[in-house]
Amino acid sequence: MRFHKHIESTGYEILHCVDDEGWKIFRELDGSSRSKTWNPVRVRRVRPSRREAFRASDSPYYGSECLMFRRSAIDALQDILDAHGELLPLEDEGGVELFLHNTRALDAFDHECTVGSRDENGRIEMANNHVFIPSVVEGVDIFKQACPRAGTIYLSDRFVQRWKQAKLKGLDFVLAWDSDLPPEAQPNVWTSKPIKL
Repeated sequence: MRFHKHIESTGYEILHCVDDEGWKIFRELDGSSRSKTWNPVRVRRVRPSRREAFRASDSPYYGSECLMFRRSAIDALQDILDAHGELLPLEDEGGVELFLHNTRALDAFDHECTVGSRDENGRIEMANNHVFIPSVVEGVDIFKQACPRAGTIYLSDRFVQRWKQAKLKGLDFVLAWDSDLPPEAQPNVWTSKPIKL
């Protein structure tokens, strides 16, 4: 079993919230259902830097705590997305149909073995070298680490392979955890290179 973090691909559009209210809403996503009270957040697709291209992304990058999708990605991954959260519409200034995936949260860290910064209670806040509890993540394709505010999202090999098979663009993936490796041999997500798709 392996899980990955998503990162932005160079030269693809990213997303910004039009106002601070949107940023606050995204930070408070904890995996609980929002569909009954959801109002679309206003977003803007932007160029990552002046030097980079502005290619359309199937998943415009916002950060490791959120996954945003165009219809092309939803069509390719619908079964996985529906099984692991809910899709909520966004309001893009340019009129592009975009959705936020409100990913379900799991308390999946092995807090004894995971290396990273800890809160005042000794629980992992930001992991460098991940160790997940296998029984918690078995059969899961997308989850975010449960925490008071938006946690980092992790994606299974199955998700990454489906992304690749559908020839989707705009995200790269870094290996975060491999169940075949001992805790001390887990990759550091901050220094690892993206996997080859």
